[in-house]
Amino acid sequence: MNKLSTLLLSAALLSPLALHAQTAELTGRVADVFADQFVLESNGQRILVEAPGQLPARGDIVSVTGTRDGANFAATGVQQAANGVSAEETTLPEDLRDLGLTNIRDRMDDGERRVGGRLADGSEIRIEYHRDGRLDEVETSRDGALPPQFLTRILPAALMDSAEYKGIARVTEVDIDRDEVKVEGFAEDGAKIEIEASPNGAIHGYERKLDRDRRAMNDGAARERLAALGYADAGRIRSDDGKLNVEATNPFGERVELRLDEQGRVTRERAAN
Repeated sequence: MNKLSTLLLSAALLSPLALHAQTAELTGRVADVFADQFVLESNGQRILVEAPGQLPARGDIVSVTGTRDGANFAATGVQQAANGVSAEETTLPEDLRDLGLTNIRDRMDDGERRVGGRLADGSEIRIEYHRDGRLDEVETSRDGALPPQFLTRILPAALMDSAEYKGIARVTEVDIDRDEVKVEGFAEDGAKIEIEASPNGAIHGYERKLDRDRRAMNDGAARERLAALGYADAGRIRSDDGKLNVEATNPFGERVELRLDEQGRVTRERAAN
C-alpha cells in the first residue's frame, strides 16, 4: 500500500469531531490489514492503527494500547483478547458486554449510535446513544424486562432504592437526559408505572395506571369466579377499562354491585340500588 493510499484511507476514517491525541486502550476486531497498519472495529467505530512488529490477522480480536488522535491510533502494544470473548461482544459498549446478546445490530445513524439485539429470555432490546457517547434511551419488548445488572449501571442508586421503583416488577424502558431520568415498567398486577426523577435519583413524577391493552376476564370465567367466591344470580357483566362490573347476590343473601379486576379479584362491593 503506497503512501498516497494510506493518506486517503486515513482521511476517510477520520471523524469530523477529531479529538486531541490521548493515551487509550481499545479492544475490537481487525477488519483489514495493510503493510504496517490495520483497521480496528471498536464500539461502532473504525480506527486506523499503526502498530510495531508483527500485525494481527484479519478477523482477530485484539486489545491495543497507545495514543489515539481522532480515528488514528499509534499503538505501543497489541495483544490477543481473552479467550471466550466474541467479536460482537468486544465491539459493544462495556455496559452491554455481559448481557449475552445475540442477533446484534450495531450502526451509526447521523452521528448517533444505535444498538439492537436479543436478550437471553428471547425479548428484543434497543439502545440509543447521543453523539457524545452518553446513553439516550433503552427499551425492550412489551413482555420483556431490562436486565437488573444493566439497570444498576445506568440508574441512580437513590432512584432504585425508592418504594416507587421497587413497585416495578419489570422495567421495559429508560430515557436519560442531562436533567432527567424516566423509567417505565409494569407492576406484578399488570399496572403500568412511569417514574420521572432528577439525575441524582430524586423523584418528581410518578404515575400508576391500568394498562389499557390488558384484557378483562371473559364472561364465562368471571361467572365461574363469582360462583367460587359464593356469589349467585349474577346479572349482566359489563367491562370498563379492563375491570368488570356486575350485580349479584352475595353469600349473605344481599343484592350487591361488584367490581372485579383482570384476575377476578373483587375490588369493590356495595349495596345495589
